[in-house]
Amino acid sequence: MDHQLIQLNNPLGGILRGYEAIAELYEQVFMGATSVWVELSDIVEFQTEAMIVFAGRESGEFTKNNRTLPLSIRTSRVVQWFGPEIGWKQVHHHGSIDDSHLLNVYQQAVRGE
Repeated sequence: MDHQLIQLNNPLGGILRGYEAIAELYEQVFMGATSVWVELSDIVEFQTEAMIVFAGRESGEFTKNNRTLPLSIRTSRVVQWFGPEIGWKQVHHHGSIDDSHLLNVYQQAVRGE
């Protein structure tokens, strides 16, 4: 399910809209030379019959070129029900890193600096 308003806001990709741009970023992150894992905790869930919003904190690690950084990201994800043929699909994700120093170090590591 693609739509121009499907959106990803994160410290790595900035604001991306549409399935193709988001898939390209995730492919670079998960299929490239980097290793990323995160675990969602401190979860708050809001749900209707056709939509779920998860808000919480993602903790994990980012590794590139033998350099590992801790991740601590405030996050929200919106998942929508598109019917039995398509199912549940994430339509919005927002992540923010609170620690400005860690954000700077993370962005430099992603760029290979």
